[in-house]
Amino acid sequence: MGNFIAGPIADRWLGPALLGGLALLAATLSAMTVTGQTRSGAVITLLVWGAAASGLAPIFQNFLYHSAPDIPEMAGALAASSINVGVAAGSAVCGQIVAAWPLSSRLISL
Repeated sequence: MGNFIAGPIADRWLGPALLGGLALLAATLSAMTVTGQTRSGAVITLLVWGAAASGLAPIFQNFLYHSAPDIPEMAGALAASSINVGVAAGSAVCGQIVAAWPLSSRLISL
């Protein structure tokens, strides 16, 4: 869903789209501490977070294509690689955090 909304916005307003997408992502992650107390609040926040997170990829790719117009293949490869490195790094760090905490802290339910 975020791809379909963010793509056309990034075509017209690239800088504000990038900052707005990052701000929306940060806001939803912060809001989860409050809205996560109820099932419906958590679900709504997760839906907004998913839209914001999936919308950042086309904005980021558009930004890279505009930054390096003479090497679009390299810009596309850099965009995909950086997203994959971010996912791997986040998984490694969070895996270590979860492994270090006691079992009761790992039980999270909606």
